[in-house]
Amino acid sequence: MTEKLTKIAIKFSYDGTNYSGLALQPDENNTIAHHIHKSLEKYNFYDSAVVFCGRTDAGVSASNMIASFYIKNYAKGMNVGAMINNALPDEIVIKEWALVDDKFDARRDCRQRHYKYFFSLNEEFIATIGNNKIFENINRECEIMRISETPDRKVKKCKFSDKSCKNITESTLNNDLHCKNILKENFVKTGVFSILNGTQPLIVHKIKSDFTDLKKFCLSELEKSTQSISKIKNVTEYIDIVLSRMDYCIEKIKPLKNFKNFCKKSCEKQLNRNGKNIDEKFYLRTLNLLEIKKTESTDNFFYMNVKARSFLHNMVRKIFYVVFNYGIGLLSDKNINDIIEGEISAGCAQSENLMFCCGFYECEIDFQPVKDKNKAARLCSKMLHYVMEKNRQS
Repeated sequence: MTEKLTKIAIKFSYDGTNYSGLALQPDENNTIAHHIHKSLEKYNFYDSAVVFCGRTDAGVSASNMIASFYIKNYAKGMNVGAMINNALPDEIVIKEWALVDDKFDARRDCRQRHYKYFFSLNEEFIATIGNNKIFENINRECEIMRISETPDRKVKKCKFSDKSCKNITESTLNNDLHCKNILKENFVKTGVFSILNGTQPLIVHKIKSDFTDLKKFCLSELEKSTQSISKIKNVTEYIDIVLSRMDYCIEKIKPLKNFKNFCKKSCEKQLNRNGKNIDEKFYLRTLNLLEIKKTESTDNFFYMNVKARSFLHNMVRKIFYVVFNYGIGLLSDKNINDIIEGEISAGCAQSENLMFCCGFYECEIDFQPVKDKNKAARLCSKMLHYVMEKNRQS
């Protein structure tokens, strides 16, 4: 006799900071899915794989992730959500649960997914940017931002000063031995040239020939990276300028359909290895919403709102990376066009500031609350607090 199975859906939050992502991974016990499976096994509920409406990478959090799966041994009156909750780590919280139709699938039936990427424009961050002279128009001081970290993790800069920025020549670069060495080292090791901001590449160009081409490319990027914003008089003016530039960049990205340069290319290789043919249709996506909003909780703290039916791997983080770096003046219009229309891949923003907010469904799901709402509230507050503190320190 076949055992009766019951299909349920759960709505849950998690702080993904110290986890290796949402989905199950071979030989990896530190994923959100692994802990949910373990909690189901504890109560002898486990019968089938858990299907999630979205997927998040290591470090990414979620406030209203939806999952569906079959359980066995269900009895009327059971608060399944609370039972699963009790067996989960503190960083993972079931907020609501529901009995659903056998045809319901959390991933396939999701019509829209919503992400937020949090960031700050605080005075400490502004001072850091100011020290790099990115925004100074008066002396037009040009400098290559950090190209490579030295073993003691101190930043070395190669600096050139010229009122017009037009007299920087290849010989100038050749004469700076340190600059030459770190460029050559970077080229030999990776085959690419990166202008770096912190530890994240602003934009990466593949170089196919020799070191001479690399030097020429460096000089052209040097001039582009010093595209200045007007001299900043105060924090408010700075924020207005940056947000205005970010909005402008968003308007260029929103109409896009092909997001090939806004995704992780290794996923393409993995799919090919698994026998799935990748063509241009694979990269077609439609953004239903892309905007910058201010949080209500604190001054100078913002988030990028983005909604779409589906996303490519790292797509949200790469979109934010381009929008933010254009906003603060580290990417030019030409850089943006090269990414949108050319063959240049966008850099990728850090994962910890990204949050999956919710999935939208056409069918109604009769969610029942799990009693321990205080645990869920504490978790959401903790996630937001972490992001805010991390941005204040940057």
